[in-house]
Amino acid sequence: GARLAAAARTDEDVATLRQLLGRRDELACGEDHAAFAAADAALHFAVVQASGNTVLTELYRGLTEVVAASVAATSVAHEPREIRHGGLIDAIAARDV
Repeated sequence: GARLAAAARTDEDVATLRQLLGRRDELACGEDHAAFAAADAALHFAVVQASGNTVLTELYRGLTEVVAASVAATSVAHEPREIRHGGLIDAIAARDV
C-alpha cells in the first residue's frame, strides 16, 4: 500500500498522515495500549486510503480490527512502539516509490 500511496497521494493525504503519525508517536510513550493500537491502525489505514485503491482499502478495512488487537497485545512489550514510521510518511510525501 505504501508504494501505491506514494504514487497517488494528495497534499491532503500527507497532512492527514502527518497528523496521525504525531498522534501515534504521542501515545507511543504512554500506558494506554488500546489508544496506541487504535492510533497505529488509523495511520496504517490512512496509508492504504492514500493509495486510492478501493479494493485494497476495503480489504484492509476488514483487517483493521485484527491488526489493532495484535498491536495492543504486543505493545505491552513495547516492541511495535519502537518502530518508527516517520521515514515511511516522508517517503510517501516525497513520492519516493
